[in-house]
Amino acid sequence: MPTAPRAVTAWRIAAIAALAGLAAAGHAWYGLRNKFFDLHIYAAAMRWWDDGHPLYDFAVPDATQGQLGYTYPPFAAIVMRPLAWITLGAADVLSLIAAAAALLLVAYCLTARLADRLGQPRWFLTGLAVPLLTGIEPIRVTVDFGQVNLLLMALVLGDLLILGPRRSRFAGVGVGLAAAIKLVPAIFIVYALATRRWRVAAVAAGTTVGATLLAGALAPTESWRFWSQTLRNLTGIGQLEYFSNQSLLGALARAGVPETALWLALALPMCAFGLWRARRAAQAGDEITAIALVGLTGGLVSPVTWHHHLVWLAPAVASLATAALLTRRRLLLAGTLACYACLVFSPLAYYQDHLLHPGGIVRPLLVNWYVWLALLLVVVLPVTRPAAREDRAPHTEPTKDALVAG
Repeated sequence: MPTAPRAVTAWRIAAIAALAGLAAAGHAWYGLRNKFFDLHIYAAAMRWWDDGHPLYDFAVPDATQGQLGYTYPPFAAIVMRPLAWITLGAADVLSLIAAAAALLLVAYCLTARLADRLGQPRWFLTGLAVPLLTGIEPIRVTVDFGQVNLLLMALVLGDLLILGPRRSRFAGVGVGLAAAIKLVPAIFIVYALATRRWRVAAVAAGTTVGATLLAGALAPTESWRFWSQTLRNLTGIGQLEYFSNQSLLGALARAGVPETALWLALALPMCAFGLWRARRAAQAGDEITAIALVGLTGGLVSPVTWHHHLVWLAPAVASLATAALLTRRRLLLAGTLACYACLVFSPLAYYQDHLLHPGGIVRPLLVNWYVWLALLLVVVLPVTRPAAREDRAPHTEPTKDALVAG
C-alpha cells in the first residue's frame, strides 16, 4: 500500500527538479548582467556615511543616468548600515540568501490556498512556483541588482496572507516596515483602510511612524535632509524619461508632453480605480488578486517605478493561474501563459540598447512594456471566490462558479 504514495511523491519531486533544472539553465545562459549594481551603490553610500559624510550628499557618476545618489528613507539607511562593515562579496552572498528566503515565502503565500483547492500538497505547488517565479523579469533583475523589492513583497504578503487571516496582533507590522523602507508600499495602508481593516491599518501606520521616528532619533540630520529636501526634489534617483522607469510619469516623460499636470490627472483616477477593484476582490475573498491590484496601482502612480520594482506582477500571474486552474477555462489559461511569456521575454530585458534611442512605430509599445501590461491587468484581472466552507473542506472540487466579475 505505501508504494503508490511514494511513487506519487517521487513524481512530484522529479517534476520540481526538472523545472528547477530548466530554470537554472536559463539563468546560466542569461547570467548576472547587472552584477549587484544597486547593492554596491548602497554599500558605497553606507561607507561614505560611516566615514562621517552627509548621507544624502553621496553621489556616483553613471554613464546613462548622470549622478546616482542614495534616495531611500533614513530608516532604510539604518537597516543597511552594516553594509559599511562587510566586504562586497559578503554583501552579495547575504543578498542572495535573503532573496532566496523571500522568494520561498512569496511562493508559499501565492500557492498555499490554490494547493488546498486542487487537493495537492502545499510543498509541491510551492516547489513548482519557485523556479517559475525566478523567470519573471522584475524578480530576476531585482536579484541581479541586489535590490530590496522581493523582500518588501515578502513582508506584505506574509502580513496580509499569513498574519491577517489568523487575526494576529502583529498583522500590519510587515506593511509598516515595508513602507518605512521604501514609501510606495504605504499604499497597502490605504488598502487596509479601504477594506475596513482598522486594526491592521493602525498597526501598519504606527509601525511606519515608529520606524521613521526611530531613524530620526538615530540620524536626525539625515532625517531632516531627506524629508525636507531629498524627497521633494527627487535628487539622485535618475532620469524620469529613462526606459526603465515604468510608471505613468515615466511614459509621459518619454512622450515629451507636459507631464506633471497630466500625470496627476491620470494618477489620481488610476489610484481610485485600482483600490476600488482591490476592495471588490477582497470582499469576494480573493486576497491575492487584491494585493496584485494594489501593488500594480502603486507602481503605476509612483513618480519613479524602475522595472525591477514591479515584482507585483508575480501575484498578478498567480491570480490568473488560480482562475485558470479552478475554472478550467482555456481562454484564461492562454492569457496566463501569454502574460508569463511577456514577463520572461520582456523587451526591457533583451533589447535595452535599442530602447535607448528613438525611432520606429513600435517603440512606444516596447519602451512602455510594463506600463501597458500593468494597466491591462488592473482592468482585467479576474476575481476568484473561495470555495464554500473552504476551511472545513479545502479539497472541494473546483467549478466554473468560482470565478466572479471584478
